[in-house]
Amino acid sequence: MVKEPEDLVDRDLLHLLAYIKRLPLPSDEVIAGRKIEFGEIIRHKTLIFDLDETLIHSKMVPPGAPQMSTFAQGGGAQSSGDNAQLSFEIQLPGAPPGQGRFLVTQRPYLRMCLEHLSNYYEMAIFTAAEQTYADLIVDHIDPERKYFRHRLYRHHCIKVAEVYVKDLRIIDDRTFEDMVIVDNSILSFAAQLDNGVPICSFVTTTAYTPMLPNNSGVDMMGMPVDQELHQKDVRIANRKTFQLTQLMDDIREDGEDEQMDDDEDDQ
Repeated sequence: MVKEPEDLVDRDLLHLLAYIKRLPLPSDEVIAGRKIEFGEIIRHKTLIFDLDETLIHSKMVPPGAPQMSTFAQGGGAQSSGDNAQLSFEIQLPGAPPGQGRFLVTQRPYLRMCLEHLSNYYEMAIFTAAEQTYADLIVDHIDPERKYFRHRLYRHHCIKVAEVYVKDLRIIDDRTFEDMVIVDNSILSFAAQLDNGVPICSFVTTTAYTPMLPNNSGVDMMGMPVDQELHQKDVRIANRKTFQLTQLMDDIREDGEDEQMDDDEDDQ
């Protein structure tokens, strides 16, 4: 049976966009208190990555579990230069004995992807995680700091309702037309939907979406690198590819969730 066009749009996505539409944006006064600068511009475009469930997946190690060395999926030690899916442990400093341990698994082909993208973009991390936790992970992925020149953490986010919003207005010396943020949650870039690139969540070690540039030059975002690089305004490419703002604008202000549920019941 052929589906109607509206049935091809994910209902969960529409519910999130309806929520974002009602979400109050941080005021200019709040933004002014969070302003930072990235400094010297080394690339024309800035690519900003979320951490958890975008680049890596982590889970707490139960107390008393044996220490695990760095390993690749399927077993066997690997060097950090390999493109296999690597896992490693971190230990939060100051945690009680047996606690504060996390097993971290990198998205497959992560370093290969970062190496590729670093030739074209200035790159940064913007995570809603605490700095101590995030730095342990990013230091492992990028020990020489050759990929991520900038790191932003939970204290750079702005909490709106129960959402940690990564509002790009805090980056004072970069323009919206030159910034892209890649995140598995569109709530994170709710303040600038047209700057966001949604990516499938990485939450398991057995079924995953790799980050691997293929032979045609398409990166993990599913679009040619040149598409963003050669746009004067990256938001033009994002609007055309993801249409998040258009979908949100099409949502009615009042009773949207209930209306969608009623439509489903009538079918």
